[in-house]
Amino acid sequence: MIFVSEAIQTNISGTVNIADLAVKYRVSRMVMMSVTNARHPENAMEYSKRVAEMYVQSSYCRLKRDKGETDMFIVRLGE
Repeated sequence: MIFVSEAIQTNISGTVNIADLAVKYRVSRMVMMSVTNARHPENAMEYSKRVAEMYVQSSYCRLKRDKGETDMFIVRLGE
C-alpha cells in the first residue's frame, strides 16, 4: 500500500530541502538517487520521484545561469 502523503513528504519535500541546503552551504556536489520507474511513472511514489528529479534539474539550471558553485546529479538505479 502506498501512502501518497508519505511519498510527497519524503521524495518531494525531502529533495527540496536537501537541494536548497546544498546550494545555501555551497556544497560542491549533490547526488540524487532515483529509480528507473520515475521515467514513466504509474503511481504516487513514482510520480513523486519524478517531480523531485524535475526540481533538481531546474535547480541545477538556475545555479548554472547564476554561476552557482554546486553541481547536481541524478542517478537512476535499475531493477
